[in-house]
Amino acid sequence: TVTSLTPSVCTISDRTLTSIAAGTCRVRAAQAGNDNYSAADTAEATVDVATQPVTLSGLSASKVYDGDTSASVTGTPELSGVLDGDEVTVAGSISSARYDSVRAGSRIVTISGLSLSGAQAANYRLVTTIAGEISQASQTLSLHLPDGLTYGESKDFTGSASSGLTPEITSLTPEVCTVSDHTLAAIAAGTCRVKAVQLGN
Repeated sequence: TVTSLTPSVCTISDRTLTSIAAGTCRVRAAQAGNDNYSAADTAEATVDVATQPVTLSGLSASKVYDGDTSASVTGTPELSGVLDGDEVTVAGSISSARYDSVRAGSRIVTISGLSLSGAQAANYRLVTTIAGEISQASQTLSLHLPDGLTYGESKDFTGSASSGLTPEITSLTPEVCTVSDHTLAAIAAGTCRVKAVQLGN
């Protein structure tokens, strides 16, 4: 005969073990013997019943890249994964939220301040992460060339991106002017055209 010693945690029916709460499940087997066999020593075994993870739904987080991991979460938190008939709800309010990286792209956001409440809350574990998104920030380029050049003359110029990334600066008229390390050199008379490009990251 196999019986549960912890019926508040697990039950046994027809050699099927069913967990009904988180905790340690203890099972005992006994055999009283018969005309030919004496009673056997009882045997006991234990199994840990882990809490059921539940995830948050109804929340979202998105922003434009700003070099910081702080997140702003919107929406009303709901639970996914609660078994039918169990009384489990979200308690508390969001006190902080952070992205797993400052980089743009699909990210994981960890939320603080929420917990579980209800009659069966102790049997569940709240997963405090949601999916988030950081979109790329826009950037602008500035390019300041000399007012003019004389054939054979070289002058410095400036070119930069608002992001702080280094732009690629090239001459569109290499037969008139060349670009080298922020120096513009006139190699022929004519109109010098220069282009700055920054492809982002």
